Amino acid sequence: MEAAKRVTGKDVPQTLKRIDMSLDIHTHEFNEIMSRMDRLEARLRNLERLRNLERLLSPRRPVGQKGAVRPSAGRPWIGHGVTLPEGTELRMTDGDRFHFGTISGGLWVVNGRRHESPSGAAVAVLRMRRPERVGINGWTAWYVKRPGDRDWIFLNELRFAPRDGAGD
Repeated sequence: MEAAKRVTGKDVPQTLKRIDMSLDIHTHEFNEIMSRMDRLEARLRNLERLRNLERLLSPRRPVGQKGAVRPSAGRPWIGHGVTLPEGTELRMTDGDRFHFGTISGGLWVVNGRRHESPSGAAVAVLRMRRPERVGINGWTAWYVKRPGDRDWIFLNELRFAPRDGAGD
C-alpha cells in the first residue's frame, strides 16, 4: 500500500487556481450588480410615486361617474383579515418588468388607477401588455412594504400569518 501524499499549493494545477480567482471576481461583480439593481428599484419607486401623484391629481373619471371611486385619505385597505395601512408600497413583476403602486384612501393605486382588490390591480397591470382577458390571483402576485417595514413581504403570507390575539 502507498502512503497518503500531502498536497501542497504548488501541487494544485494552475487551472484550479484560475477558477478560484474567477469565482471571486464573479462574486464581486454579482454583488455590484445587485447593489445597482437596489438603487435602480429605489429610483423606479420614486418615479412611479411621482407618476401616480400626477395621475391622482387629474383623475380620468370624475367622482360621480359610473365606476368612479372616491378615495378616503388616510384609510387603510382591509381584505381577508389583512390590513395594509395608508402609504403601503406595492410591487409586482410581470416577466421582466416591475410594477409599483401604493395604498391610498383604502384603495390599491397602480399606474394611476384605483382598484379595490389585489386581484383587480394585478389584472389591470397584466392587461396593459396583454389586451386579452386575463385572470390572476392578486394575493400570489404582489409584494408589499408597509410603513416601517424594512423588507418586501409576499402578500399571501400576510393572509395566513397569526394575528394579534389569535388563540385567546
